[in-house]
Amino acid sequence: MRQELAGIEDFRGTFTGTFVRFGSKSGYRGPEPTLLLGDVRDTEDRAMTDHLWFNLTKGFDALDLQPGDRVRFDARVKMYLKGYMGHR
Repeated sequence: MRQELAGIEDFRGTFTGTFVRFGSKSGYRGPEPTLLLGDVRDTEDRAMTDHLWFNLTKGFDALDLQPGDRVRFDARVKMYLKGYMGHR
């Protein structure tokens, strides 16, 4: 479902998503907090993707999010490689 995002790579815009839950990912200095947004849409209410994971930034952390909360955010669409990219 991320074809919509692939078509607008490098675009900076405003999006909305529904908060689902908090999580974590492995980082250099230990676990790093993350959050999951579902049903991500653009300003014209077009579905962009079914979910996206974000780092738990100070801005997101200050919102006191509860499951089901709608969040509006500005973001730049960029390609990424999934998985561990370091040396083991």
